[in-house]
Amino acid sequence: MKPITFPAEFDPLVEQFSNLAERRYSCRSFSGAPLPANAGTRLVAAITSLNHITPVPLRLALFDAAELRRRNLFTTGTYGMIRRPAAYLAGITAPASTRDWLEFGRVMQSTLMLATYLDIQSCWIGGVFDRRTCGRILDLSAEEKVPAVVALGLAAGRRTLRDRLVRWSSGKGARRPIEELCFHHRWGDSFDPSRRTDLAPLLENLRRAPSASNRQPWRVVVRENQLDLYLVRTPGYQRLVPAVDLQAIDMGIAASHLEWSARERGIKMSWGDPPPQVSADAEPILTAILNTEA
Repeated sequence: MKPITFPAEFDPLVEQFSNLAERRYSCRSFSGAPLPANAGTRLVAAITSLNHITPVPLRLALFDAAELRRRNLFTTGTYGMIRRPAAYLAGITAPASTRDWLEFGRVMQSTLMLATYLDIQSCWIGGVFDRRTCGRILDLSAEEKVPAVVALGLAAGRRTLRDRLVRWSSGKGARRPIEELCFHHRWGDSFDPSRRTDLAPLLENLRRAPSASNRQPWRVVVRENQLDLYLVRTPGYQRLVPAVDLQAIDMGIAASHLEWSARERGIKMSWGDPPPQVSADAEPILTAILNTEA
C-alpha cells in the first residue's frame, strides 16, 4: 500500500483509537443541525491537509447536505435510508488496481474516525446513489470515480423506524467473533486471542471495523511478527455495484483499523506485499509487518 504520513490533525487517533472504534456506529438518523463550528473547521482543515499528501488522484471533498439536496443529487436508493445529515464526505479516485481501492478505504475511514473524535456521527454509503450526477458536480475526469460517500452530522435523539429496520436487517451492528476472522499461523487453524495478548487489541479493533452490508470479508493469519490479510468475497456481491470493488474498499477500512491500533499500542507497522495463496476462496491482499519493540 502506498505510504501516507497522516497530517498532525489526525494525531488524536494515536491515543484514542480503541475508544473511538468502540464508540462509532453507522448513524442513519441525524438531527438536521449543522456541524458545530469548531468541529467543522477542524474536519475541513484535516481534509485540506490530507489532500495535499495523498497520492494523486485520491482526494476528498466535503459538501453541505442542503446544497446537495437543492441540486437533487441524492433522491433514490440508499439515500432514502439516511435522514437529515449535515454534510456529505465524497472520496474521488481513479482506480487502476486493488491497491487503489485499499487506499481509498484506508483514507476515508481514517477521516471518519477523526470525525468521531470530533463528536460527528457518520454512515458509509457505497451502494446505490447517483454516481453520474455526483461526478458532474465534482467535475470528474473520465478516469475518476466516486466509489462511496459518507453522511455526516449530529445524531438524532431517536432512530427512525426505517433506520431500526435497516439496522436489524444488517445484523444490528453485530460482528463476527475474532475466532472466525483470524487463524493461528496456518489457514484454518483456530486462533485463541489469549495466546497473543500483544495483538488482541489490534484484532478486536479490526473486528469492529465497518464493512458493506456488515459482511466483514477480511481474514487474518496471525504469525509471529506479521499479519497476513486475505479477502474472502461474498458470492455475487460484486454484481450489485460492478463499477466499484466495495469489498476491496472494506479491506482498506480494515487496514486503517489495524494501522491506527498499532500506533496506539506503540507497535511499529509497515505494509508489505500480499501473502501466499492459501485457499481458493481467499484473495491475498496485504502483509502487515510488525515490530513490537517500538
